Amino acid sequence: MIHSFQVYGISPQLADEETILSHKFKLGDIVTVRPSISRNVPGGVYAVVKQLPGSGEPEYRIKSANEPHERVARESELSRA
Repeated sequence: MIHSFQVYGISPQLADEETILSHKFKLGDIVTVRPSISRNVPGGVYAVVKQLPGSGEPEYRIKSANEPHERVARESELSRA
């Protein structure tokens, strides 16, 4: 069985870190980004690679297997894949 953190290049140690209770998504979760006029984000699935505190709502660093870089997204922009 291949875990999402292996596909998206997340180390297993990061995938096992304690999550922050106020976050809806945890490390390794697979999410999609809701389309937005103000953001040019390609469709597809992303893995949560880090939880961020955000200002007003939690934010996440997300990574697509199809892109070399990570993105930052607010919790309200994400949904489970």
